[in-house]
Amino acid sequence: MTTITDPSYVDPALINPRAVRLVEAFKDALIRLRDEEGLPYDDLNAAADVLQKIQAVTGAPLALMAMPLYSELFQDGRDGYTPSDDVDSPTYIPGSPRIGNPGTLPMRPDEPGTPLIASGRVLDGHGRPLAGARMEIYHAANNGNYSGQYDDGVPTHNLRGHLFTDADGRYAFTTVTPIAYTDRQVAAIDGIAEVASALGRSLYRPAHSSPAWSAPNLRFE
Repeated sequence: MTTITDPSYVDPALINPRAVRLVEAFKDALIRLRDEEGLPYDDLNAAADVLQKIQAVTGAPLALMAMPLYSELFQDGRDGYTPSDDVDSPTYIPGSPRIGNPGTLPMRPDEPGTPLIASGRVLDGHGRPLAGARMEIYHAANNGNYSGQYDDGVPTHNLRGHLFTDADGRYAFTTVTPIAYTDRQVAAIDGIAEVASALGRSLYRPAHSSPAWSAPNLRFE
């Protein structure tokens, strides 16, 4: 006798109750946006379309495209001292070379940009200096590109390095001054500038360096 299994049957052992709860909670949030904020289905499609266009031109995972919309919700500490281990920077590359303290970030002999010396102290949440804290330092070059992200002939760890704070929590390093930048591929997408403006945002990220650290509860002075 041949037993025919209903193709719509789902084995109860495979059901993840937490996944079910999270999806239902997400749907509830959408219902509130629909009823309280007038969210139409067309707006959801339009948002998904923008994210898909960005993903298509960058090749980055779609989840990464949406990260700026939600990553700040998952920051630990909430006192400004500790970023979450759950939110990784998409521009971070492991294995950066160690530099001295004071030191100089690796750069090309003809690295464009204005020289910059950055210095300060790393303190814990009580204002006490932290010795031996590992600082990962990296930033975009003068053209707005991070090394190791594009096949552009730039060394993988250009303008990337790490150092350890001294006995008083101090650090100092030389680099070139970061500039405001945007992803030129994304900026070229039809309508993307209008979308950013409608949200009160710019396609350009302010000039910044990206420090990360391996000791908990830190702040910079």
